[in-house]
Amino acid sequence: MIRFEKIIPLIGKFISDLLLRGSVRLSYSKISTYSQCPLKYKYQYIEKRPTKPSPYLDFGSTIHNTLRDYHSNFDPKKASLEDLMVVYQRNWISTAYKDKEEEERFREQGRRILEAYYEKAKADPNQVLYLEEFFKVKIGDYELVGKIDRVDRLPDGGWEIIDYKTARRIKDESELESPLHPTEVQETLQLDIYYIACQENWRRAPKKLSIYYLAAQENGQYRPRKVSVSRSGGEAQRIKALKRAIHNIAQGIRKEDFLPKRGVLCGWCDFYSLCAAWEEQRERYKAPEATIFRKAREEGRLGLSYSKMSMFQRCPAQYQATYIDKVPTKPKPFFSFGSTIHAAFEEFYNYDGIFTIPSLRYLLELYNKHWIPIGYRDKKEQEKYYQDGLKMMKDYYQQFVKKDFKRAIYLEEYFELPIGRDSVMIGYMDRVDKHSDGTYELFDYKTEPRLATQEDLDNDLQFTIYYWAAKESLGITLDKLSFFYLRFNEKLLTTRSQADVGRLIATVEELEEEIKRAHQNRDFPRKINKYCVSCDLECPLKEEAIEKYGGLEV
Repeated sequence: MIRFEKIIPLIGKFISDLLLRGSVRLSYSKISTYSQCPLKYKYQYIEKRPTKPSPYLDFGSTIHNTLRDYHSNFDPKKASLEDLMVVYQRNWISTAYKDKEEEERFREQGRRILEAYYEKAKADPNQVLYLEEFFKVKIGDYELVGKIDRVDRLPDGGWEIIDYKTARRIKDESELESPLHPTEVQETLQLDIYYIACQENWRRAPKKLSIYYLAAQENGQYRPRKVSVSRSGGEAQRIKALKRAIHNIAQGIRKEDFLPKRGVLCGWCDFYSLCAAWEEQRERYKAPEATIFRKAREEGRLGLSYSKMSMFQRCPAQYQATYIDKVPTKPKPFFSFGSTIHAAFEEFYNYDGIFTIPSLRYLLELYNKHWIPIGYRDKKEQEKYYQDGLKMMKDYYQQFVKKDFKRAIYLEEYFELPIGRDSVMIGYMDRVDKHSDGTYELFDYKTEPRLATQEDLDNDLQFTIYYWAAKESLGITLDKLSFFYLRFNEKLLTTRSQADVGRLIATVEELEEEIKRAHQNRDFPRKINKYCVSCDLECPLKEEAIEKYGGLEV
């Protein structure tokens, strides 16, 4: 059935899209900012509101400037470490540090990073050609500008584009080689832009595109690591995806679509105190300058989530690796697959088009649009997951959409709330619907290969957290909480009450003490559990886990 009231706005949108075509200047930073939060983009780039000094930005600029001047003025194969340290001292930026102690901590970190870099650069056979080279390229209807940190000539004559990063989070080759993620701006987009810029500026297709993770560590020591990929093959497809990603963001900017996007990083946003999306929480928790989650982190209190708590319960050693040692998690097929499914449903249940019920074709288009092709062992495994997902989507549509579709009132709704003695709980609720009788229902999607029992659902801590958070954060009571087990095409239902919330608080308080004690004693023992088979840690319990739970990844 057609919703005629939607036709005129749709025509208006089409005309608007035509009128908004034309040159617009963007950069990777602008694209990234808009993707993170459209309102932040408006404050920073349109209204040009001042941003607060940041020690991390100053530190990153210091390191970038140091390496630029070092390679401009010295041959790394002949220069001394003292030469590099003199350049470092000359480029030190000291405006953003809160006190001398913090400044010295960052300064020492920089010394250690550069000492490790010095040894790597000394043995590097590449020849540096360009440093901080400005570029301007036309992509579709839009102009992109930026700077490339470094361009090298390889020993075989090919060219390498290098971008420095001072963050500790490292992405591997499979992530950097993956096609553009449809909803997240990440390094793969930046590398695609550099690839095109190199072709436009120098008429050369770079052989390698590299992210140089300067702060990478091994066994507590800095070991700068370069992760390199190639863009040979599938170039036309990547450029098409790049144009689509840039077009979507540029059109949002031109249409002045600047709605806020709440998330875990909001506490560190320069414009948090201005954001209407946080007004109620600023007043409620007397937090005018930063979110309660950021305050908890800075004060050394626990920031909790369901994932964090459940990981500690099932294996403290894995908790330590993930949340304390910050060991990067390798891409996994079930992570990518689950993210694809969630992203497709998020956009599907935000449908507000001309039909009362969106088509199956539309759902499958979203599935393809949001497909994340990383973490799979090979094409065969990826194809297996892809076909499984197609079947899930088709089965789900026939049973749960075809005769009963309603647009969700909340999708991926973020919350952060105080809990326990002095902790803060954060999380996202997948989807909340309001029914015609005024009741509310929360939905979560599961792609795992095991069907839960009713007892599992009734005791699931995650749903209790959602029930509590909906009441505290949204002011609504969830009358139903439902899991869609997509592999089985089944919807399983449970409920919660205030008594369950009381048990949640007690559980959190008990876990608070256990986690704090583990931190104090540095005691994080290994525990066998059904997730051992897919864990990245080298662990003697893995074989036992496979014998007990089977080799099926979950």
